[in-house]
Amino acid sequence: MKLNSALAAAVFVTLATASMAQAEWPERPVTILTPWPPGDIEDTIARMISDRMEATYDVPVKALNKPGGRGVSEQAFSSSHLRVSTPPTTI
Repeated sequence: MKLNSALAAAVFVTLATASMAQAEWPERPVTILTPWPPGDIEDTIARMISDRMEATYDVPVKALNKPGGRGVSEQAFSSSHLRVSTPPTTI
């Protein structure tokens, strides 16, 4: 019984401190990459999302167009502050 209580306490302390250690997202500007040319409907949607995110998180959010490659060019970037706009058919 004491072992179960000690184990439960250890798990609780670990989970509680791990959640406190994480910073709020986003900490820096966010980029939304779109694999379509400017003016396309997907580009317009990405820009609408970036405007809403800026208002919600109070952090600069920009929509960056990298047409071609159907999302392959976005895989070169690695960041937690990068979002890629892809069509639902590729998911």
